[in-house]
Amino acid sequence: MLRGHNECVRRGGYVPIEDYAVIGDGRTAALVARDGSIDWLCLPNFDSSSVFGAIVDAERGGAFELQPSIPFTASRRYLPRTNVLETTFTTGAGAVRVVDAMTLPDDRLPPLSVDPASIGEVIYILLDNASKYAPPGTTITVEAAAETDETVRIAVRDEGPGIPVDLRERVFEKFFRVPSRESHDPNRGGVGLGLPIARRLVETQGGRIAIEAPPSGRGTMMVMVLPVAAESESADVDRTPPVAAAR
Repeated sequence: MLRGHNECVRRGGYVPIEDYAVIGDGRTAALVARDGSIDWLCLPNFDSSSVFGAIVDAERGGAFELQPSIPFTASRRYLPRTNVLETTFTTGAGAVRVVDAMTLPDDRLPPLSVDPASIGEVIYILLDNASKYAPPGTTITVEAAAETDETVRIAVRDEGPGIPVDLRERVFEKFFRVPSRESHDPNRGGVGLGLPIARRLVETQGGRIAIEAPPSGRGTMMVMVLPVAAESESADVDRTPPVAAAR
């Protein structure tokens, strides 16, 4: 059972162990703190090295954080009869709900031939941009699917003002910013480096990233296409039989 509505207090960078929720897919698991930080995630299996290790080393272990930039409280629950974690962050300005889950083994995407930390940084940049420019109360969607037998497509879509077609390549230039476009949060401005860094990280992994027109015609959809691991690279994933789903 998860503890109820409360503030998440870190002492020395750590939270009490009971403030973690577990999500998993039967082969690996992640520990998600009440403040939205994934402090432990071993990939691709339980006995693999962890991508994030802040639960044991808050300074150097690394984490993936998704949380409001102003003071908040958080309430959490698992959706009925699932291991899907739903966290509601409440601030003085409103509330937002975040859903964390892993797909089960039969629905898994193929392993990728990428550096997880680098791609995690790219996803953070895309989510950060979307949350800065999309209106409060709108939805940010992250989707992943196999594009071909050799690539996986990951899309981050928002319901913000969108980017004009003639500027969709220019936003990947260093220090370029869309004219007259400011973050709705004055404390979260930018200098025009996030997307150039994201492109460099993706291309270093042998992938590509671009802006596409969202299906609804509203907002911005950032799409990156990443290479699938060769059979020899994915051998570790295939050798571990599924166990009871934990995420």
